[in-house]
Amino acid sequence: MGRQPIGFAGPQQTAAVFVRVPVAEAEKLDRAAFALKRPKREIVAALLSSLETEQGRLVLGRADFPRTVGLEVLNPTELAELLQVEEATVVALAEAGDVPGRKLGEEWRFSRAAVLEWLGGRATR
Repeated sequence: MGRQPIGFAGPQQTAAVFVRVPVAEAEKLDRAAFALKRPKREIVAALLSSLETEQGRLVLGRADFPRTVGLEVLNPTELAELLQVEEATVVALAEAGDVPGRKLGEEWRFSRAAVLEWLGGRATR
């Protein structure tokens, strides 16, 4: 059996849940899954596991996820690993101005946050 959702101990039966959510929230889930390197089902399961009822109201607790990303400023090698492409591809994209980055002397540097925004289609040029 595969890895269990965060917040659940031991083997769990699962059920398919099909819902429609606003586009902005779906994009947040996509970005969270990418940044946390976790399947969306784990994120949703963790959020639902922290849902409580209190005096007839729904209260969403805090879903904690371990931070698997460390660096805020990336070099081309680190960005290539994040994007799962060759380093030459990152440099070519940067030289063409297609990926957000800055050249400091002869070295390229990239903001993790800016790249994730760009990757999510939310960056403006």
